[in-house]
Amino acid sequence: MIGTKSIFTFLMLALAGCTNVFYQPSREKYFTPSEKAGAEPEEVFFQSPDGPRLHGWFFSSKKSPSQGTVIQFHGNAENMTSHFLSTAWVIRYGYNLFTFDYRGYGQSEGAPYPAGVHLDALAALNEVKRRAVGPVIVYGQSLGGAIALRALEDWGGRTDVQAIVIESSFLSYRKIARQKLADYWLTWPFQWMSALLVSDSHSPKKKILELAPIPILVVHGTEDPIVPFKFGKAIFDAAGEPKCLWPIASTVHGHLMNTEQGRLRQPMVDFFERRSCPVSQSN
Repeated sequence: MIGTKSIFTFLMLALAGCTNVFYQPSREKYFTPSEKAGAEPEEVFFQSPDGPRLHGWFFSSKKSPSQGTVIQFHGNAENMTSHFLSTAWVIRYGYNLFTFDYRGYGQSEGAPYPAGVHLDALAALNEVKRRAVGPVIVYGQSLGGAIALRALEDWGGRTDVQAIVIESSFLSYRKIARQKLADYWLTWPFQWMSALLVSDSHSPKKKILELAPIPILVVHGTEDPIVPFKFGKAIFDAAGEPKCLWPIASTVHGHLMNTEQGRLRQPMVDFFERRSCPVSQSN
């Protein structure tokens, strides 16, 4: 039998560090781009405003001229050497790809925490703008979706953004923490504590309407076991027009464009180019 003290200890460990529990960085190099994507990216090092040197990869489009640049904001675990696999396909469709690691991930210096990661996201957007690589597509996945939306709210270069894609993500750190507590019988009675221990100060929910009229596409697996579909629907509901919701009948989290033998990629590119909602959109 689990005693009260053990339950309390488990709860405190689960919520230790509050929002910092969202970051699970790794320094390991998982895959090489030449092996997995048939492309050799430019190594990019750039500075976050408060000091840490960040690391990224810039992949040039395999078609010339390029149609623009996709900037990937990846999820909470591992680093870009695994996450780039979910977006590397764009270089075959005429787009450059810029992917990078937040502080503490991969070769990026420092340790992740919400305010610092927010600065890293702004630095990455500025790096893409500095390169003058045409229209920008912002592509945020899982935790990266929340990071990207929040950064865009504060970024002065939004006129360069042609479209925003948010995949398998959420608007509120506090609400997703509450959901995770509700998922397990041991922590279910303590859901209310997420309101006290998890900060929403770097959540995008308060100013997402200000991103209009940049088109936003929310894509989410209907059976996502990590971030339930209702969280994607909440992003769609909060966003201003023009917007699309693309529910995918899948249990996959965070790399949906690699499912269904890649058949979802062309509809995604159609959104990049014409901002036309995929056929399966739901309102």
